[in-house]
Amino acid sequence: MVSIIIPAYNEEAVIGRALSYLLEGADRTALDVIVCCNGCVDRTAEIARSFGPPVRVVETPRGSKTLALNMGDEAARSFPRIYLDADILLSYDAVKKLTEALTDNKQLAAAPRMRVNLTGRPWFIRAFYDVWLRTPYHTRGMIGSGLYALSEEGRRRFEVFPEIIADDSFVHAHFTPDERKTVESCDFTVTPPASFAGLIKIKTRAKLGSLQLAQRFPDLMRQFNEWEKADTGRDEYRNLLKQPLMWPKLGVFTFVKMIALMRASRQLKKLKGYRWERDDTSRA
Repeated sequence: MVSIIIPAYNEEAVIGRALSYLLEGADRTALDVIVCCNGCVDRTAEIARSFGPPVRVVETPRGSKTLALNMGDEAARSFPRIYLDADILLSYDAVKKLTEALTDNKQLAAAPRMRVNLTGRPWFIRAFYDVWLRTPYHTRGMIGSGLYALSEEGRRRFEVFPEIIADDSFVHAHFTPDERKTVESCDFTVTPPASFAGLIKIKTRAKLGSLQLAQRFPDLMRQFNEWEKADTGRDEYRNLLKQPLMWPKLGVFTFVKMIALMRASRQLKKLKGYRWERDDTSRA
């Protein structure tokens, strides 16, 4: 049995789609699915409960993703554990392959290869993701972006999820490149924003999460950065610069990252009053 923890904050538009996709063709006795509703005032819990076993629902009135993740851990019955955002499509076949990847006791963390659904997205959105998917984050054992799986030994790397924005980056930072794995034989699907404003929102949140991690966990992030520097992979950025057709896309990518950094730096100064920035165009 594998436990799948799904934090959900007002996800009635997508939770049914995610659970249907996950359970299609599944051996339900092999799954333990916990939908962790946090601060929901919509029909997320009702929709999730309608699926019946193996789906269970736990609820808290406080909106907090990390609280939801910790509630899911308390309720989970088995390992490996998959942490899955409600707007991500993950198949049962991918669940099985993730489980296999974590049973050899070498890899402690894993994620499928990411597939980005760019259908109907404008050129600048497609340009940004064309570069983003070639960055070292994706090409060197990517885990995160709404989905990661941990073995029992991997989950012991930290006690609880701290109250932070970037839970996936926090988890990612606990593993060397050799301990985490992108499982190329399976994939998962994410839907990016449909607008420039939506893209800026989610990239600002990601950058703010990174700045917060560096501020709150300097030793962890320093160690992680040392691991990354020691990982002698291809210089993806240099390779992109050698391709003139990629230059306009690199310009879009750089511009978005600069705007996100400026906005995140301002928000870091008043983090106590931060409100989670979410793009709902990806949930339509």
